Amino acid sequence: MRGYESLLVLDPDLDDQKVNETLKEISEYIEQNNGKIKKIENLGKKQIKFKAKRDKQGFFYLALLKADPSMIKSFQNFLKLKSEVIRFYTTINKEILNEEEKVDVGSEN
Repeated sequence: MRGYESLLVLDPDLDDQKVNETLKEISEYIEQNNGKIKKIENLGKKQIKFKAKRDKQGFFYLALLKADPSMIKSFQNFLKLKSEVIRFYTTINKEILNEEEKVDVGSEN
């Protein structure tokens, strides 16, 4: 498994209940595909600095997760189909790995 972070931008017209449902669906998708959510951080409602459909604002969330590289492509396809997600960006984040998964190179003789 690798560590990833995914920046999610949700439709600004969603109410709190729909935002929570969408985040729950995203978390369930990751877990059903043998991934693990470490944290989803609410970054708030912000102006969008890039072209995203018709919206000028969005709810920004940062999801930290662990998953197999093969699952990330299907995860991105899943996000594309979610009308509530107006933009996303996923990248590798090596700092997400647990301490026991990191290799201590200095201990070998």
